[in-house]
Amino acid sequence: MRTEQGNGDISQGDEAVPADDASFEHFVADCADRLLLSAVLLVGGDWAAGEDLLQGAFERTYRHWGQMNDPKPEAYVRRALVNAATSRWRRLRARVSEVPLLVNGKWTADPADSSAADPAVVARVAEGLTLVGQPPPPVPPDETTAEAIRAAFHDAFTAGVRDDRFAAAVQDGPALASLRAKVAARYPRFAATLSVQIDQMLVVAPGTVSAGLWVSFTDPTVPPQALLAARSPSGAFGEAVLTPAGWQVTRAAYCDLVMGLGTPDLRCPP
Repeated sequence: MRTEQGNGDISQGDEAVPADDASFEHFVADCADRLLLSAVLLVGGDWAAGEDLLQGAFERTYRHWGQMNDPKPEAYVRRALVNAATSRWRRLRARVSEVPLLVNGKWTADPADSSAADPAVVARVAEGLTLVGQPPPPVPPDETTAEAIRAAFHDAFTAGVRDDRFAAAVQDGPALASLRAKVAARYPRFAATLSVQIDQMLVVAPGTVSAGLWVSFTDPTVPPQALLAARSPSGAFGEAVLTPAGWQVTRAAYCDLVMGLGTPDLRCPP
């Protein structure tokens, strides 16, 4: 989850930067946060792998920056991310599984024994092994599901939504309604201008979808860095889950936003 402010400028000290390099660095500073959320989602929530994926996509884009005629370079980087993530999942699924040194408490091989392995022993070891394939890559939800999830996030994080709609959109919504009222009383401008945009959605488990969130608001009493400081790498996106009542934003996703305000007496009920 990211707020609309907080992108840092890339500093080169006193060193002169060529025009093309300067434009590329401004481009990176402007879209890095958004693209990082997409990269993390494409690798199933692995923050480090997402950073590596984005770094590679930026390097590929930089090599063609001077000759690029694409009016939307961010879309070019996103395509590079998707292609790189697809290649990564293929490599992971094709990787040979490692053979353990111990099976059922017995050594599979003696490192001091230089003789050839006994085929009968190899066969017995193989019978005790279970090959586990790599999980399939996450995929976007179907459009009907995506629309339901967008509606849930809208009703959970958008100003002016009625209490009954908020309660239906969030897990434990009725229990969180009083907290929502306290937030509105303490930060009226925040509550009146809060909105959310969905960057990307991926199915990460049956009945669970992760979404990259971009939260915006206008309230000078809430420092944007307060929300940014509360965001851990794993909290860079929110989740929606399928419940008997339909798709709902998780309780944790809403509570993380409130916790980010940094007000001690505004806490989600246990």
